Amino acid sequence: MHFLRLSLLLILLVLFSACEKKKYPESLVTNEPEFYAELNGSGSSTLIEAGINNYMLFSSYTQDQKGLYTYVAELRQKNCPSVCPNSIRFEINDSKTSAAGAAADINSAIYPGSYPYVSSEWVVNFKSRFNKPVSGYFWNFGDGEVSTVANPSHTYKKGGNYTVCLTIKSLNGCESSICNTVAVGFAPDRCMAYVSDSIVSSNTMRFKAQTFGVAPFTFQWDFGDGKGSEEAQPNHSYAVRGAYPVRLSLRDAKNELAVWNYNTITSGDSSSCASNFSPLSMTALNDSVPFSQVVIKYRDAGGVEYSSKIYAQDQNSKFEVLSVSDFEPNERGEATKKLKLRFSAILYNGTKKLKFENAEAVICISYKK
Repeated sequence: MHFLRLSLLLILLVLFSACEKKKYPESLVTNEPEFYAELNGSGSSTLIEAGINNYMLFSSYTQDQKGLYTYVAELRQKNCPSVCPNSIRFEINDSKTSAAGAAADINSAIYPGSYPYVSSEWVVNFKSRFNKPVSGYFWNFGDGEVSTVANPSHTYKKGGNYTVCLTIKSLNGCESSICNTVAVGFAPDRCMAYVSDSIVSSNTMRFKAQTFGVAPFTFQWDFGDGKGSEEAQPNHSYAVRGAYPVRLSLRDAKNELAVWNYNTITSGDSSSCASNFSPLSMTALNDSVPFSQVVIKYRDAGGVEYSSKIYAQDQNSKFEVLSVSDFEPNERGEATKKLKLRFSAILYNGTKKLKFENAEAVICISYKK
């Protein structure tokens, strides 16, 4: 009898010891995956789930030379090579810098709320054009900033569409204004057009467009006198000499539309004035610290990476942290937080866009404690 009790006691001790040695995460013993990303958009839906098809959630963090922590979560297959197809990566930057190796103030860094996407600042060089001696320039760059120089360089804090207006006044009091939407920081295949003109003879003008986007293009010209054309470089004869507001509507093979306004003056009209402008160049600045900003990276089935960082987001883009809670340490023993996300974003791979709309995810990020 004593031998039987001793045997049972030994068995219970062994079982208790085994349970203590291997504590399985809740995500491995429940029926539903703990972490996932449901990606909707671009005509399809993709669901990535940790624990399904050998997928796992990997959490980590980095600290750059400026002391900024970036908290990273990646849903990818276990033991995949350096390029992991059908994977998604979230990078969330801290709200402030920290001393090298110092503990992160995670509660001020990660919180429920909206976060902007990382976007480079952009320097745009503008060139004005006027047909008379000038007494003054006035630029409105569409972001609350202005200038009074002829050909300014302006820094935009982020990419986007900006309504830029220029008013020029001549020495004899003639004043002319022009406004156009300038697309700042978009991909090279963004549909855009800038207009110029030249005099053919008398009241006949030739119009030309510098085009950007994916060919073939369709042109719709409005010459400001009730007439138009669908030619790429049309000539137009005005019945009466004078100044006319010209508008080009350009549509590319992606069905994107660009509109550009232009003031033209026929030959022999010495009384009218016409102001125009064009962006000469755009240069990205990457030296700003992207506090509390986000980058999403996605690899498709072929391993091609798309990133939210290299494309200016539109007004529908958003990134929201819906909830934050403590979670168990990761495989390296690092403290973690569990986040529920909802997001819409445009990602770009250098030649092609990918758009996520009302996507959602549950992820885990680790941090220095």
